[in-house]
Amino acid sequence: MICLLGGVVALSACGGSSGSAETTVAAGDCLADGTCDPDGGLDPLVGDEDPAEAVEGETPDDGLRIFTADPAVPDEYDGLPVGFTADGLPFIGDEEAPITLIEYSDYQCPFCARHLRETTPQLLAEYGEPGEVRFVFSDFPLEGLQPGAPAGHAAAVCVAEQGAAFFWAYHDSLFYNQQQWASAPDSASFLLRIAEGVGADTDAFQACVSSGRADEIVGQRMASGVAAGFGSTPSFQLTRAATDDVFSLIGAQPLARFREFIDALIAGEDPPTDPEPAAAELPFWASPEGLTPDPDRPGFTAAGDPYQGDPNAPLTVIEFSDFQCPACRQHALETQPSIDQTFVDPGAVLWVFKNFPLQMHPQAPAAAVAGECAAEQGRFFDMHHLLFETQ
Repeated sequence: MICLLGGVVALSACGGSSGSAETTVAAGDCLADGTCDPDGGLDPLVGDEDPAEAVEGETPDDGLRIFTADPAVPDEYDGLPVGFTADGLPFIGDEEAPITLIEYSDYQCPFCARHLRETTPQLLAEYGEPGEVRFVFSDFPLEGLQPGAPAGHAAAVCVAEQGAAFFWAYHDSLFYNQQQWASAPDSASFLLRIAEGVGADTDAFQACVSSGRADEIVGQRMASGVAAGFGSTPSFQLTRAATDDVFSLIGAQPLARFREFIDALIAGEDPPTDPEPAAAELPFWASPEGLTPDPDRPGFTAAGDPYQGDPNAPLTVIEFSDFQCPACRQHALETQPSIDQTFVDPGAVLWVFKNFPLQMHPQAPAAAVAGECAAEQGRFFDMHHLLFETQ
């Protein structure tokens, strides 16, 4: 038996599959358990689309693109009505729209940013402006994958205290400047700079952040998303008001997929379901031939991957990992030793390691190369442990 662990099951969001039967998994999900697939290495931020084209943004000397709200029109953003649901979640679009789309999102998830840039503007134009869909945002920061995300979500909640229009300007600015945020030496100063740029009262903003009340709200919303069966970002819940029917979409889906779902719901029909995928053949590295020991390289499979344990073990686990991934480090240092002691060392499990450096971790490819170089001297797992210990 062969088990695959890592970002190879979901192929288009930052997350695992939800427990909902009405779920579509796409490529590019960020996972709540800390795994993520880079969608073939594509840059999720490529493109010229602005998150809110009609909102005048400024590009100050620090290179940030900041979107602003008009204080004279507090209940409108980008020409659309904005406000808060009964649960306090920010929305954009007609409050009485027949369809509500709730997005569970993470401000540091690259696929959420891609959705904002490539898909959201068109959805707002086609369904928000005619009043057919109300778009709601719910915080779902994946701290295991994006350690700085919860602070950004709390900051956005604090900006929202000053009005829905300010929230959406802050929301767009965080996503649009995602890469600058990731490289900022001081995340708190960056978040304050964005709040100042959108026009929020910075004293009130800082008082809210310091109070910790926004952190509690973010935690509650995260728990609500988990209770709804979600484990990845972006995830979407669509509700038809007339019947209270609820459907889910997972991942940075293409525009056409959203159209299929929304058009069906508007027409009073159920959205289309995905056909059962055809069974895929195992690649060489996961085949019995590829997993046999290489006679010329002790400790390596015929496919060239390092392994630990008995090659004749009844169970093979293939781990996909990234030396700069925080969740991978946690697994390597806290969980793997117990697995080795209980299953690998007694010969019950063959454990195979495959490098899977993600684009969001700039030093990961070099670390993977270092591991391969150590492997040439028969010291791969020594280097593996050292890289994670010193991450």
